[in-house]
Amino acid sequence: MPIQNSQGFSEQGNQLPVTLFSQLPVDNEITELSLEAQIKTAYRLRFSRENERRFQVFYSKTSLLFSRATLFVAIVGYIIFGLADLWSLPVTYPKAWFIRYALICPLYALVWALSFQVKWSKLIPKLAGMTHLVGAVGLMAIMAIALPSEVGHRMYFLGLAFVILAVHFSRLKFGYATFLGWTMMFIYTGLGVWKAMVLKSSDETAFLIGNVFYLSFMNIAGMFISYILEASARIEFLQRQALDHEKQRSESLLFSILPQKIAKRLTQNRGTIAQEYPVTSILFADIANFTPLSEKLTPTELITLLNEIFSEFDRLVEQYGVEKIKTIGDCYMIASGVPNPRPDHAQAIACLAIDLVRYINNFAQKYRYPINLRIGIHSGTVVAGVIGQQKLMYDLWGDTVNTASRMESHGEVGKIQISRATYDLLGNEFICESQGKIDVKGKGKLETWHLIAKRGRVDY
Repeated sequence: MPIQNSQGFSEQGNQLPVTLFSQLPVDNEITELSLEAQIKTAYRLRFSRENERRFQVFYSKTSLLFSRATLFVAIVGYIIFGLADLWSLPVTYPKAWFIRYALICPLYALVWALSFQVKWSKLIPKLAGMTHLVGAVGLMAIMAIALPSEVGHRMYFLGLAFVILAVHFSRLKFGYATFLGWTMMFIYTGLGVWKAMVLKSSDETAFLIGNVFYLSFMNIAGMFISYILEASARIEFLQRQALDHEKQRSESLLFSILPQKIAKRLTQNRGTIAQEYPVTSILFADIANFTPLSEKLTPTELITLLNEIFSEFDRLVEQYGVEKIKTIGDCYMIASGVPNPRPDHAQAIACLAIDLVRYINNFAQKYRYPINLRIGIHSGTVVAGVIGQQKLMYDLWGDTVNTASRMESHGEVGKIQISRATYDLLGNEFICESQGKIDVKGKGKLETWHLIAKRGRVDY
């Protein structure tokens, strides 16, 4: 006599292998840095290699408007202050105008125009920085050619301070903006020293020292501004990433529990979704002998068993392009023709039903436990959709659903019972056995058939 174990299974015959009842998988602990921890890295102005690449793309796009604005303001400034040349540079203004209007302004206008071209947009921040550098050098050239007796000789260093601030306000990368700002200051210092030596003027030297101090302060202040702008942009980038990640997770969950077509509609418009489908086929599959099985297994083992069976059902549902609606205990509900109508809805669900029976028979034989399926199918009109605001679920309503459920509950174990409507749709493609008329609760006498196999399939 077989020896019984503590759960009522014999060591010979009905014992299910331990590997089948291993613990259900548990979500791995999230190892990614939290948003707060990642924000700390933003203040160091450096991400990991891949994240840094993504940030560069993001920063170029978000900085484009800043670059475009400073370019436009610079053009207007150079044009308007050119009129001041008539007063501040009464002798050398023709040369100053050549530098302004023939060199600097056209260059600014060109880069500003390119900022509206998509293929140039990624390069605009860097080009804008170099343009500001060229503009600053041009301004210094005007100061260099100005006569000591002209007001512009000393006054135009203020324009250089504005250019330095423009560089830092352009939302360029901190390192790039810092390089440009101090490069302008060092070039100005070199030209100032040269001019002071040429003029041999102590006043010129004192003026230069004061200007260098002033411009250095402007650079330090500008560095603080550009650092804050980049750090803020990095934090914004991380926050957007976190939001996108959460959105993808929520959409992924939504797409896993709802049909793709319905999930897309819900992401665009959160509300009641309902639609009538005139030609569909509904299948109910119930695991026979499940109640005795549940009495002999622990809850974990029972859930693991159902998970293995229903996971294979899910795979077959996807293979045949039909829709899993829900599971109710040990009952599995499938629809064909919703939410995507198809002319072969009955044929697809019939082939699926045959494969479900074959799988459960192989499963029972493999683990030597007498479980089986009882399947019912009916075809007709249904209303399908999502209602409510909490715990959303795609469901079906209508007499077709009720009749399909009756086909299953009034069927025989190991058989696929179909209604007259489904039988007429299948035609001669499938082998069916008439069961005559059976008394169905709430429906009266209904003509039914047992679906046996698809004609031409060698595996039946």
